[in-house]
Amino acid sequence: MDRISKYLSRVYGMHPKDTARQLVLAVKDGLVVETLTVGCKGSKAGIEQEGYWLPGDEMEQMSEGSKPSLPSEALFPDVRMLHTY
Repeated sequence: MDRISKYLSRVYGMHPKDTARQLVLAVKDGLVVETLTVGCKGSKAGIEQEGYWLPGDEMEQMSEGSKPSLPSEALFPDVRMLHTY
């Protein structure tokens, strides 16, 4: 979450507490999926790391009839939502 918070602070001037609150709300609404994984590289081995991804971004096994997307092809979600109070 630190990287997300720093980016939103730098680009949009968003406070880190607001970023955390928005991520929690997005996870509750099912717009973002939160994962916890255990690190396995160097000094990070055994440390839990949180990650966020959009539903549908997970790698799916390709069936015989499907073709891979091209490297230059961009897929955009239909809806983005930001909670404001």
